[in-house]
Amino acid sequence: MNILVAGQDGRDCEAFRVVLCGLGHTVNVAHTDTDITRSLMRGPTVDVAIVCQPVHEWVTPFREHSDRHVYVIASLEHPSGREVREAWQMGVDDIMSAKASPEEVAGRVDAVERIRSWVHTMGDDFVRVPPNTLSRLTTLTEFPIMICSEFGQMIGADLVSEPLEMVPNLEYAAEIPLTLISDGLNLTIGVGLLKDAVPTFCGVLFGDIVGHDVMADAMREFANMAGGTIKRGADAEGHTFSLGLPADAMFVKPASDARVWRLVSGDLELCVWLITRQDARERLSASLLREGMVISKAVNNGAGVMLIPEGTVLTERTVARLLQLLGPSTLVEVARAA
Repeated sequence: MNILVAGQDGRDCEAFRVVLCGLGHTVNVAHTDTDITRSLMRGPTVDVAIVCQPVHEWVTPFREHSDRHVYVIASLEHPSGREVREAWQMGVDDIMSAKASPEEVAGRVDAVERIRSWVHTMGDDFVRVPPNTLSRLTTLTEFPIMICSEFGQMIGADLVSEPLEMVPNLEYAAEIPLTLISDGLNLTIGVGLLKDAVPTFCGVLFGDIVGHDVMADAMREFANMAGGTIKRGADAEGHTFSLGLPADAMFVKPASDARVWRLVSGDLELCVWLITRQDARERLSASLLREGMVISKAVNNGAGVMLIPEGTVLTERTVARLLQLLGPSTLVEVARAA
């Protein structure tokens, strides 16, 4: 197999390289996240990665690599408590101690071939959702352009977008929720008006100043339009969103991780924002698993060998297979309950 060993500590990397080369594997070494990306793009196909003391910037390139799933093993100096939790949250597939014996390193790497052999028996209906699906959607990367076009057509103006650091205080605002059906990622789109922008907006849309109820309805309609724009674009890319109902969203300060844009045409100004969230995970016994649920944490057997990777959409066949292998009482973590 082709293995990539990544880490800032050259001694740790060299130790793993020596062991794995001795077992007949092809091993490359990376010392920065840039090196990792370069190896994935230009080098031979990577089957397994061992990342020493990983950080998000080191794991992300593997999870955004579209050609195939790279099995990532995190090597931790202190594999307990906070470090283990953070490593799982980064999206690694396995964890071992930096002091692992050569026999353990060999066993963990060899287990990947057994996992792939088992997955192969599941047939074509064994579907895995690519990690970071939301970030892959061209629809979302082009969100400001799409919304400028959609809103511009409605109000008859050529809008341009400018990024903002945060949502300012707004006179009117509305939000609409969307959920990515495949893995339960939640998206919230907001639309709002600054107080000074209200007269111009009313003049363009209604010809005169209107009441609060009419303005609130207008913001909900704009939010609904924005949600529909994203849903249509995502559907065209093969990702299905369910669209909720628009609601008033009068607030002073929204979530700090909102991505915000100002849409401008002369004196006309709108504010839009985008917030993403991951559904809370649930732990269900294997007997409660159903087709359509999404595995949010890799499922391992008693020996620590992974049976099913994170992001897998369950089918009737995979549910039956897991019940057979795990038994009905084993707890499995899912991102969305069907």
